[in-house]
Amino acid sequence: ILGWWASVPPMQYLQLVEGYRPDVLLINRWLISGDDLTGLIAGQLDSRPIYLVENDYLPTTEVELIPIGGAYRVRRAPAVSAEARSRGQDRTTCFNPSWHYPSVCRVEEITQ
Repeated sequence: ILGWWASVPPMQYLQLVEGYRPDVLLINRWLISGDDLTGLIAGQLDSRPIYLVENDYLPTTEVELIPIGGAYRVRRAPAVSAEARSRGQDRTTCFNPSWHYPSVCRVEEITQ
């Protein structure tokens, strides 16, 4: 679980002091660089579930965020074929969850 200082420390308290879910890795994004975060996600994407608490970061167009409860599951985005791109059958969807977060975009193939 990746989150900012307002969301991760309460979970760390529950984990370290109360003993809840010691199997879950919690990372405070305030303490990790964007490049390191991108590398961490890329290295773990196929081996363990990754969740973002705040929907404000999409490290690459190769992943997408799926809303689940109060968090977002990070998963590998479906591939868009070069043929679909050349025919204009791809769609980029962007949204901005809040004025102080960057837009989040995903590219997908349009199927008939």
